[in-house]
Amino acid sequence: MGTVCSLPRGDRARLSGASGVVVRSHGLFHDVDVDGALVRCTARGKLKRSRAETGGVIVGDRVDIDIEIADRAVGVITAVGPRDQTLTRRAVMRGQPDQIILANATHALIVFSLVDPEPRRRMLDRFLVLADAQEMEPIICLNKRDLDPTGERAARFDVYRRIGYRVLTFSARTGEGVDALADAIAGRIAVMAGPSGVGKTTMLNRLAGTNLTTSEISAATGKGVHTTRGAHLVRLGTGYLADTAGIRALALAQVDREDLDHHFVEIRPFRGHCRFPNCHHVTEPDCAVIAAHARGEIDAERLASYHALYERFDED
Repeated sequence: MGTVCSLPRGDRARLSGASGVVVRSHGLFHDVDVDGALVRCTARGKLKRSRAETGGVIVGDRVDIDIEIADRAVGVITAVGPRDQTLTRRAVMRGQPDQIILANATHALIVFSLVDPEPRRRMLDRFLVLADAQEMEPIICLNKRDLDPTGERAARFDVYRRIGYRVLTFSARTGEGVDALADAIAGRIAVMAGPSGVGKTTMLNRLAGTNLTTSEISAATGKGVHTTRGAHLVRLGTGYLADTAGIRALALAQVDREDLDHHFVEIRPFRGHCRFPNCHHVTEPDCAVIAAHARGEIDAERLASYHALYERFDED
């Protein structure tokens, strides 16, 4: 996307009164994508004053702008459209509003590697809980399928397909399967999340034709180094992809502990059918979830993951 400063004056006039999407915010300025043109804007005073109630102007917002100073090619955001969805972080101080990290994100691309680093399914389950709590549709994206020629490693994730999750495999290095990822978020704003070193930045470069910095795997720890700072949107055709540190910072504090079972999609149907209304689905008698597991309706590792998250809840 080009900046508005590089456009002819006639195009600047055309952009006045236009609508766009906020793709980056920094200080008092917001970069707005208007049909591929990047316009640096400030917010009108009333929007600044409403920050305490609405969070102000947020990346992902659909906004109206005017070019009030054509010679400087600086836009002014005059209105913020209704938000269909918000990605929020719970406030640290009681009585303070939750922090809005991203607006209008409907999907979460949860990226893991099939190998190097080894995938951690319980971390994946944690991301799935967070996505469900934020009312985003998760898509499990498994990178490095070129290193899994037999599909044996990918088969370990079949349990997620069986309970209704969409699982896509791809290779950020070769480009194989990347088009399916782009199709999955066409016309949407999607968040990209996952542990470090799994190829998120390389995947983004493949999808968007960008050349962002990639991370290297540490030979000593098997972990990668985070290379993305802040929240911003990258345009992908008719949609946008957000690589944001925000979702990595979310803890299970976003979820009420007693509602954790609601966010495990295969446990949810049995919620409320146990003998005890406050059943934790561990050793309680007449537990509908334990009975479903005994019938083979709930995967043992997924149930163990639920138990582990529940027990460690207060540590997050």
